[in-house]
Amino acid sequence: MQSPIVAKNIVDNARLALDAELAAGERINRPSLPEMIGGKVMARFMVTPEMKGWLTTNWPKLSLQALTLAFNQRFDLEKTEGQVKGILKTTKLRCGRNRGQVRKGQYRYYTNEQAEFIRDGYPKWTIPELTSEV
Repeated sequence: MQSPIVAKNIVDNARLALDAELAAGERINRPSLPEMIGGKVMARFMVTPEMKGWLTTNWPKLSLQALTLAFNQRFDLEKTEGQVKGILKTTKLRCGRNRGQVRKGQYRYYTNEQAEFIRDGYPKWTIPELTSEV
């Protein structure tokens, strides 16, 4: 695989050659830009009706991370979270949840044991006693 700098230079050179042709008034049949640089154009990923149906069913139930893992396993793909999010946007699928609803009831900074300790100790201890125990 070529480095990004080398690939950019090749593309720039191909564009300069095209600009020179146009400036000279010479317009001949030439290969497309990807053919000129020896590359291949990647085919666009198409979402099948089965995929869209599956996403419609599972997006309201799963977080983006869990949806991505399940989607990749179900359809034998290697999509990233960003790519799955893009699929959801282009297919205009909405989850119907309010912001933060997936993590509702989960603690961000404490484990369940720590949260239980704080919940039990808060009414009977003073703040300095409680924080010294944590």
